[in-house]
This record gives sequence, structure tokens and C-alpha cells, in this order.
Amino acid sequence: MPNSVDIVSKLVKEAKNNGIKYIVKLSVMNSDAQPGYAMGKLHRQEKKIIEESKKPHTFLRPTSFMQNFVNYLVKPKEIKMFSTFTDMT
Repeated sequence: MPNSVDIVSKLVKEAKNNGIKYIVKLSVMNSDAQPGYAMGKLHRQEKKIIEESKKPHTFLRPTSFMQNFVNYLVKPKEIKMFSTFTDMT
């Protein structure tokens, strides 16, 4: 199975060769932590490849996905949303 770092390297090369103007990478929380964990290490290596490409880019580091909570859903009326933002409108 191909290594994700190799895949990102190839994708960045193809982006350069095909006029892709912007790269968006879905990463993981704490990927910059040293020494970190195995998944974070891979994402750090991938980040370095993208940064060195000099292409404009954004790294998204979501902490969770709604789908992670489907197994805990009892009744839709019981769902409460909490946010670190003061205004969610």
C-alpha cells in the first residue's frame, strides 16, 4: 500500500504541472506536536511537502465530525450544540 507522504508528494507535483492554484489539506489535531504520535508525524511530513511547493494552501484540522456521534444519538430533541464562539448566528 502506498505511503500517504508519497501520495501527497505526487499530488503536489501534479497540482504544479496542471495549474492547480490552491491546495486544501485535511490534517489532524496537534500534528505539529513534537515528538507527537504516528499519524501526526505523517501529517507533519505532508505539510512540509505542501509548504515547500510554494503553492497557496490551507490546512484544516478538525477536532471531530458529526458522524462520530451517530452511535450515541438517542432522540434528536436531546441534541445540544456547544461552541467556543459566543454567537452562533
